[in-house]
Amino acid sequence: MNRLEIETIYKDPRLSHDDRDVAVLKPSQIDALTRELGDDWQVIDYDHLFRRFIFPDFRQALAFANDVGALAEKEGHHPDIFLGWGKVDLSLRTHSEDALTERDFILASKISHLSSAQRAETQRRASDR
Repeated sequence: MNRLEIETIYKDPRLSHDDRDVAVLKPSQIDALTRELGDDWQVIDYDHLFRRFIFPDFRQALAFANDVGALAEKEGHHPDIFLGWGKVDLSLRTHSEDALTERDFILASKISHLSSAQRAETQRRASDR
């Protein structure tokens, strides 16, 4: 699956989390999808995806963590979320498979879009002041 396919699934509201392949990924597939993801996600021991998001304060970090939580509920696929002052750490893996699957990369892509949208809104508000 390439970036276009990830984004197509992201934009298609007809697809539920039950429609997605949950096959465990091989290391070569994980490497390819990580390159396609194209941002700051890291693969840790071919076991899970990890990314740290940095924010200027606790309030914005909390808002992002809540947005990720809402997205996870909608997707039926839940990351481990660690909240601290000015940061949110996310860890993704498919718990039912005890491994990485395409669902993890799809959710990572959606979270990246969510982060980009939130940062754009923050910049817009700052420029309006």
